[in-house]
Amino acid sequence: MDEDAVRSAWEHLLEVKDNGGGITEEEARLILDWAVQKTRVVLDDMLRQQGSSIEKDSLLSYCGFAQMCSLAFFQRAGLKITINQVNDICLSGSRHAFGTLTLPIEKDGVVKEKKYLLDVTYRQFFSTLYCRKKMYDGIGGPWAGYYMINHYDGKDIADKILKKGYIEISPDVLVKYLCSFIASSLTEYDEDKIDEILEYANYNEFARALEERQMDFDYEPWRIEEVLKMVSPPLGGYRM
Repeated sequence: MDEDAVRSAWEHLLEVKDNGGGITEEEARLILDWAVQKTRVVLDDMLRQQGSSIEKDSLLSYCGFAQMCSLAFFQRAGLKITINQVNDICLSGSRHAFGTLTLPIEKDGVVKEKKYLLDVTYRQFFSTLYCRKKMYDGIGGPWAGYYMINHYDGKDIADKILKKGYIEISPDVLVKYLCSFIASSLTEYDEDKIDEILEYANYNEFARALEERQMDFDYEPWRIEEVLKMVSPPLGGYRM
């Protein structure tokens, strides 16, 4: 990744974030790619100490840490983020940490806010072991990835999140992302409700819940500071 381009994008964002200006979509892409790349590096270092690696590991149970790694420096820089748990947003038995970031994007002289969903450990819901049709464990069925691909026509959405670690939020993206977690809580006796979940889902309610049902990073301040040193943009510090 071109550090000079990333630095320029960050400097532009910090200059305009409080004065009504915006950055380009390409600058947003550079900034988001940087956040995900640095998070993956930190995760890989941690996993290698345990005899695994980010290429091999399912990333199960690392969602809270990845959430903090990918979002903490945006929060420190005064940008608008949300810190969320799936089961706080929708009726799901899944405890999965993810978050959102809002960036001001300028296009054709007009500045609009765009919101992005960040989920660097989304891979854990797509393992062959947990995405089988008849995988019921007493508290739910196959995991979210199964429903995303096989019931909710969400393969393109899933592929983008799995590859990039983030995706721009739209009604289709947010509803399918969350509904797949709701469906994963169904028992084998409730399979007839899979399509109903998507049919009756309300994007506005989900979007409002993202803002209203937030949490704090589940880590001590010293740990957050430690991670910030590893994932900081190439600026030599933050301008608040």
